[in-house]
Amino acid sequence: MPTGQWNLEWLNHNSQRHYPLAADSSKVDTTGSFVIPDDFLVGLDLPVSPAMDMETGRFFIRRIAHYGNGFQLTVAYSTTTSIVDVAGAIIPGGVSERNSVFDLNGIYPFDDVKGKLVVGRTDSIATQPTGLFNFTLATARLEPQTIRPAIQGISSFRIITAGGTPGERLYGDIELVAGRNMQLSSSSTPEGTTILISAISGEGTIEECLCEGESAPLPCIRTINGIPGTPDGNFSIVGDNCLTISPDSNGIKITNVCAQPCCGCEELAQITAELEAFRAQRNTLEHFVTSLEAESRAFSVTVLGARLGDRNCQNCDG
Repeated sequence: MPTGQWNLEWLNHNSQRHYPLAADSSKVDTTGSFVIPDDFLVGLDLPVSPAMDMETGRFFIRRIAHYGNGFQLTVAYSTTTSIVDVAGAIIPGGVSERNSVFDLNGIYPFDDVKGKLVVGRTDSIATQPTGLFNFTLATARLEPQTIRPAIQGISSFRIITAGGTPGERLYGDIELVAGRNMQLSSSSTPEGTTILISAISGEGTIEECLCEGESAPLPCIRTINGIPGTPDGNFSIVGDNCLTISPDSNGIKITNVCAQPCCGCEELAQITAELEAFRAQRNTLEHFVTSLEAESRAFSVTVLGARLGDRNCQNCDG
């Protein structure tokens, strides 16, 4: 409590005490090297949806990042088992105007939270060490009265995709426009206003797509080679000893088992060896024939020469 001063304005009074932090908070980070000055935070207002079912006494300043050009502050909520970030604010360094107001913007899943943070001055906190400093619920707990229930109503509109991915939040005036074959209607009752979305064939002003060749249905199969199916639409294809019928991807597989090769790898290896031996014998025979041809020619020349030498000269004298 301040002493020796009277009739202080609310925010100036807060600059001399812990508020908006709880009176029993030490304001010292987990390392013991950073202390939040009294004149840094002088006001805080954080509206939270009652649907979250959260205790107002479990909100605290979880993190302060001190950089040369400013500060980043994070407000979190502590449960018995976990801690979840709720909102954050960015505060520039060297704020000259006293009691400046900054936005506390929600962090998913609290991204619809819109709060306010009042900074008394930054001179004192600027003398603290730079870096990222963490706090606990016991050291930086917020006063419960700084957390209030958000006013019920639609703050934004968001579209969730078929895969479950949320889209960006839409604010301001939003119009729902009926698409092809969709009808929109609204009704008001004492319980509230209802928007009814109905899927109706032919509803709307968009023309049907009449693409050439696609609008007419294709003819169905009635007979195969003039043979109709059974009354329930079935058609049977039956195999025999050599033909087997089996289903295939988008079709029927017909296999001739009698025409399949009966030889395996062992039989083919034996045939290959026999062919290699036959080729070797052929080469031997070809070599023999060549040699025999050469000897036959030599024999002919020798015999022919011998016969010509033994003949008598018919025209020789005496």
